[in-house]
Amino acid sequence: MKKERLTQADRTGLSDRRMLDAATDLILEKGILHTSLTEVGEAAGYSRGLAQARFGSKDQLLERLLKRSYKQWLKRLLRYVSGKTGLHAFAACIDALESAMLDNSKWYRMITILWYHSIVQQSTLKSKSQEYQAYLIIDVIRWMEEGKNDSEIVKNLDSQDIAIRHLSFIFGILYMWILNPNVVSIKKNFASYKEKILHEISALSHS
Repeated sequence: MKKERLTQADRTGLSDRRMLDAATDLILEKGILHTSLTEVGEAAGYSRGLAQARFGSKDQLLERLLKRSYKQWLKRLLRYVSGKTGLHAFAACIDALESAMLDNSKWYRMITILWYHSIVQQSTLKSKSQEYQAYLIIDVIRWMEEGKNDSEIVKNLDSQDIAIRHLSFIFGILYMWILNPNVVSIKKNFASYKEKILHEISALSHS
């Protein structure tokens, strides 16, 4: 059978994926500061200037990596929370986070590195990170309110406070995991956190 020729859009999509994959590997190996657009293009098997022509700047490349990594997180989250609400959705979210760390997912390590890099990166990378962080907070608040309505979660609970504390645990353990993975016992740390936070917010624990 005659092999179908790729369209220009197909070729562009393929080269983008290869360069984003190459950028991910280079950054995880060498760090953001020591990874150049030229190296990304070459590592992906293309010309030295293609990454520069395609992404325009290193900041724009990082934004694309952040967006792709966040989409990967959403796919995993949806697999865990699909069909669940309130307390059960929140518990499933914790399980999704734990599974991503246990898998040692490249995209999860990448999104963590980019989040922390955005603190000092005065570009749209910072605003995008703030936007995604806001989505995470909104998710937790929604689950808390759903749980209150279903009488699963303590009625007078401060949903915003729980959301902030939840993200503080996540960002803290991610930082330690990236910096020194031997310090973190993923299963033990997540089991302890999950038990304590669910006991705190569950209406059954206070009945």
